[in-house]
Amino acid sequence: MKKIYWIHGTKGGVGKSMTATILTNYLLDEHGAVTVVESDGSAPDVGRRFVDIDGVNTVSAPITDAASIYDALIKLEDVVAEHVVINLPANAEVLDKKADEIAEVTEALEYENRCMFVIGAGNDSARLAGNSMVNGLASICTKSIAVVNQFFGNAITDFAWATSKEAEAWVASGRAKILLPCLDRRITKNPIFISPVTLSSLADMKKSPLKITERMMVRRWLASGYDVCEQIAGGE
Repeated sequence: MKKIYWIHGTKGGVGKSMTATILTNYLLDEHGAVTVVESDGSAPDVGRRFVDIDGVNTVSAPITDAASIYDALIKLEDVVAEHVVINLPANAEVLDKKADEIAEVTEALEYENRCMFVIGAGNDSARLAGNSMVNGLASICTKSIAVVNQFFGNAITDFAWATSKEAEAWVASGRAKILLPCLDRRITKNPIFISPVTLSSLADMKKSPLKITERMMVRRWLASGYDVCEQIAGGE
């Protein structure tokens, strides 16, 4: 069955774009083709990165309010792809309120919904993840994982999420919580890293434009990131 991967998180700056970027690279390497739906109109960095990459079809579908969700779903009807990554904006909780309608459309299009909910460090993020799991976007997905971005702390225990009732309920429901490894900031700030190239090409030990040490760091980080992606994209 075709699959849609919703990169959720509600708050801005928690690492949704990086998560979407890693997953897109993973699906491109695994399947040779992937569609990216960029729904963050204010900072469409994922769409910009992949716009000229072979094997990646990019679709701009900004979501700013409830009405624009319907516009995005209509655009989805014209997509022909086995794997679709939807990078959501900072106000993505608006989609949680339309979860039933989203499920009706995506199921009619014969897509299976999967979700990566990127957790921030504060209590609000844990609460919003819990809400999404109960009656929001995560609730309509056959597979969901909570992604804790190590960029904001050295361990899951640095996050309010770690000891929250929402995290307990998330795991009790059969959903997984995963730690996304952090890449050294000297690399993430490098203009080469944020340019429109695949992460795989930057990790290539022979052809990457990065320094050899930087290539090694990206390669190891990307391998760990792919392990996370396998949790959401692997299996039927």
